[in-house]
Amino acid sequence: MADRLYCALNGTTLRDLDARIHLLDVEELAPTVRTVTANRIGGGLHLLRRQREQLSLRVRFLIEEYDIAARHQLLHLVAAWAEAGGVLTLHEDGKRVLRVVCTQFPAMSTLNWLETLSLVFTAFSCPYWEDAAETSFLMPNTSDAPSKFLAVPGDAPETPLNLLIRNIGDAAITTLTISAAGKISFQGLTLAPGAAIRIHHDAGVFAAEMVSDDSTVSILPYRTPDSADDLLLRPGVLNEIRVEAGAAAFVSGRCKGRYC
Repeated sequence: MADRLYCALNGTTLRDLDARIHLLDVEELAPTVRTVTANRIGGGLHLLRRQREQLSLRVRFLIEEYDIAARHQLLHLVAAWAEAGGVLTLHEDGKRVLRVVCTQFPAMSTLNWLETLSLVFTAFSCPYWEDAAETSFLMPNTSDAPSKFLAVPGDAPETPLNLLIRNIGDAAITTLTISAAGKISFQGLTLAPGAAIRIHHDAGVFAAEMVSDDSTVSILPYRTPDSADDLLLRPGVLNEIRVEAGAAAFVSGRCKGRYC
């Protein structure tokens, strides 16, 4: 039996696990969306916030093996494959990915060896499809050109922006303001010449660190009270990214297109 579909977790398909495991279908379930409302005078509701919380896919497959012990071994193999979660791709070119965990493992009948089995993968921290490849840009010297315009592909409401800002001036950088979809400012910094600030979302949350040869220190305590909670861009439109520092800085940035 040849599989007509492609579904890989961290680059490995069910067929790669064993030739007796056949992918039958991948169903993308409706995303879970939470709305926050408040009562309106005279009736009705004010929509205060609409937030996508998770996106799930159901993977259906068949184990073509009539021996009971062997079927159970293959099922344990599938469960181990799904357990760790990771990057899910549905096409061999791997252009778009979904970062998932397994939220429902398959249950199997002992006797019905032709039954359809299923498991569910869910994306929580990023409930959107993302480009596998990043969109990147450079700002060689913020003293000469402090802003950059960038078009990010996609139709999701937002996508995180990651930056590396290196002091290429002769004096320490003590203040830093970054403007994108929102604005984030830092005061009281001591970024020495040659040192860098790294803004990233490696753990799925916003982080900002000062990196030198011998240390890495969070600079979130130096963020001003009026700063945004995250550094984001809007896919599908032209974004202006502006970096204002107290000295010349070299900036490299990267982000990923996101899709509903």
